[in-house]
Amino acid sequence: MKDALIKIRSIQINEEDKDETEIITEGRYELKGSVCELRYDETEATGYEGSVTSVKAEHGKWLRMIRAGAANAELFVEVGRKNYCHYATPYGDMVMGVLAKSVNADVNEDGGRINAEYIIDVNSILLGNFSIDIDIKPR
Repeated sequence: MKDALIKIRSIQINEEDKDETEIITEGRYELKGSVCELRYDETEATGYEGSVTSVKAEHGKWLRMIRAGAANAELFVEVGRKNYCHYATPYGDMVMGVLAKSVNADVNEDGGRINAEYIIDVNSILLGNFSIDIDIKPR
């Protein structure tokens, strides 16, 4: 894996408002065929200090984000299919339905960008429309 500077911007839009979050962190990434994988340590700023997040994506097909450690969660965004993902919170665990609108991964040896747009529901109640943009710059 190569060292990289990783910028993650997430947006959540629901009926009432829009919430944007952006973090910049150091991590590592690599290409395995058509799949890009990156990893980074969570920090106090994200609220998940003590966890490691792994993101894998294949252009036009899927994105999988797994957080493990002090906090555990899994998000699987797959084009053309609704998936159910586990999300642990301090108040208890929940299962979310995730339906992808798009997944784009344009990453090479010089870095690149991953983007996914998706809808999440909890117990069939719409939580909102989400997007995640990840910029990767090798160090």
